[in-house]
Amino acid sequence: KDLAGPPICRPGRLARRMRLWYCGSAAANSYFHISDSNPLITTHCYTTSSSGRKELEESGVTVFDSEESCACLPTPPAPPPQPARPPPPPQKIFFCGRPEIWPLFEDEQLLTNTCYASTKLQKEQVMRLGVNVYLDWQSCQCHPTPNPPPPPPPPPTPPP
Repeated sequence: KDLAGPPICRPGRLARRMRLWYCGSAAANSYFHISDSNPLITTHCYTTSSSGRKELEESGVTVFDSEESCACLPTPPAPPPQPARPPPPPQKIFFCGRPEIWPLFEDEQLLTNTCYASTKLQKEQVMRLGVNVYLDWQSCQCHPTPNPPPPPPPPPTPPP
């Protein structure tokens, strides 16, 4: 282990001070006047017998009573960036080929009694047109649309 700190004092003073352990840190560098160009290593434990617990702790240095309890953990690296989640697969919707939806299929002729599936259309988009949307093929029940009623007969013309 590396040792840092001021020189060890007179033998009589050693007897009164307990050996303390600390980790390399900015606070320890400052307390022991260690240059920024050669700072203490944050993952190493250091020892001192010349400084008291109170003075060290008041300076922001974390103190340990023994080398065994001195736990200098490296600053964990930032977690790697999580890959972006792929967008969920488009939901497949089923609907009948009713006339209300025909404008969305300009190139195709849809039949009113046939069920169609799409992953490109959105459920809300189809429902806004007044067409029911089904989540599976089995529940898609399409019936032909009845022919519109014939136009009313013209009003009778008055005799001349």
